[in-house]
Parts: sequence; structure tokens; C-alpha cells
Amino acid sequence: MAISSLNNANTSAAERGSADPSALARKLESIAGSGKKISRDEKLKQLKEAAEEFESIFVHNLLKSMRSTIQKTNIISGGNAENIYQDMLDENYSKIAVKRSDFGIARKVYEQFSKAIK
Repeated sequence: MAISSLNNANTSAAERGSADPSALARKLESIAGSGKKISRDEKLKQLKEAAEEFESIFVHNLLKSMRSTIQKTNIISGGNAENIYQDMLDENYSKIAVKRSDFGIARKVYEQFSKAIK
């Protein structure tokens, strides 16, 4: 499967509602410096969710890069639909991997940003 064609696909991950890394970075910054009247515990909870989402995006990109190194077989030739399905599958695999494993990225992001939360 040609994962590189996902970059040119009409329906990208961002269009399907997946998290945009730059939007996620803004979310992390807003949680850390939020002037809203929410408790520190609530901010830390939001920060943890955002950090896990960031790690999930990282793992998803890692899976896409690894898949692009594999030669495509002609077992299934689903075209763009197959590419979209594979991208969505990789996205779900990344979310599962982040929940079941400790890559350490979410933990470090959480530790770094939690210092700024008051």
C-alpha cells in the first residue's frame, strides 16, 4: 500500500477530525497559562488528555512512516478508499498503543507543562 499517497488524498486526517499537531500545541499552551476559573486538578486532567493525544499523533506518524517502507502488495487494490481506511486504522492503533504502553512522551510533556499550571 502506498502510504505516501495519503499526503495527496482528498480526505486527509485533519479533514476527518483528527487532531492537528499545531492545534494540540496551542491547546497545551492554553491549558498551562489559562486564565479561566477552573481548578488546578481540572487543568492537570486536561493537560494529561492533551499530552496523551500528542503522543498518539506522534505514534501515528511513526506508524505511517514505517508503513511507507513496506512494499505494496496487490492482494487488495482499494485505491483511495484503502488508503483512507489504512490511515484510520493506524490512527486507532496509535491510540491503543499509547493507552497500553508507556512511550514516555506524554509523561514528559505532562511533567514539563504541569510546572506552569497554577
